[in-house]
Amino acid sequence: MKKIFKFLLIFTLSIYTLTGCSLKQYLEMNITEDENVSMSIIIAMDNEMIDNMINSDNIILDGENNIDSKKQEISDEQRWEYINESSNDFSDKFKKEKYDIDNFKGYKYTINLGKLSDISIEKAEDKIDLSKIFNGEELQSRSLFIKNGVVYKSNIKYSNSEKNNYSNYEKYGASFNINFVINLPQKSISNNADNIENNGKKLSWDLKQ
Repeated sequence: MKKIFKFLLIFTLSIYTLTGCSLKQYLEMNITEDENVSMSIIIAMDNEMIDNMINSDNIILDGENNIDSKKQEISDEQRWEYINESSNDFSDKFKKEKYDIDNFKGYKYTINLGKLSDISIEKAEDKIDLSKIFNGEELQSRSLFIKNGVVYKSNIKYSNSEKNNYSNYEKYGASFNINFVINLPQKSISNNADNIENNGKKLSWDLKQ
């Protein structure tokens, strides 16, 4: 969904309208007892952000270069039309579902990655960058974990190139929820998660930090 991230450029023109706008990016990995691994990716905007994106096309400058915004009431049908026009799908390997919860609209993409052993290596390599997955690049890696006997260690990183942009826009009232969650069949031996739930089996990281 690369195009959905273009909103940062549009908002440089309509920054005064950001109060209350929210973007959600959520990546969740599930590992079952029988070591099957699946991954879900949610990318969604709240109604206010979508409406501002649509109305940004109506921003004009008057004769004295003052901004004049002619807002219009936006229907859900128009919102979904905008989302479909401004977003790119992942590969056909992902199952695509509409995401429409708590005024957030977008899509949820789910893929079965196979067995844990199938996406693990025995020797460390360059870490896999989650930001590439969020940006719509196909997940092809077979080295998400490093295996040492029956112990698996993650081989994942996140390069937040937009961190400064997020901070700047939050000053004007926008909010960004960018999270990675992994659900384990057993308690983690060690981790650096921001939040730990379910007796150490649910780990989450705030990727915006």
